[in-house]
Amino acid sequence: MKGGLKIFTKLPPPSKEIMTLLIIEGPMTPKQIEDALPHVNKDQTRYALRRLIESKIIRRIPNLLDMRSVYFRIATEQEIEEIKPNLSRRIQKLISDAVSDANMVLEMM
Repeated sequence: MKGGLKIFTKLPPPSKEIMTLLIIEGPMTPKQIEDALPHVNKDQTRYALRRLIESKIIRRIPNLLDMRSVYFRIATEQEIEEIKPNLSRRIQKLISDAVSDANMVLEMM
């Protein structure tokens, strides 16, 4: 801990794929994320989602049509700027790489 703030230095392997997916597809449910990443174990996906939420890189939003479920969305640029001091350079690069990957996919569409 630095200055009372938790500094996030490491994220699980599927984190970049989840971030890229959310940038491209927009808000998704955990089930939709798991279905979109069939090569990733469900436990790994859920752990990565939890760590991304803890680090505030993704946000949990209620599903107003079905209050039993939630959606996840990527943080906005402004939200990312606010949490940047709490993120290691490694994680900042991971976010940047996810944005680059998403932009490449979007350009191909």
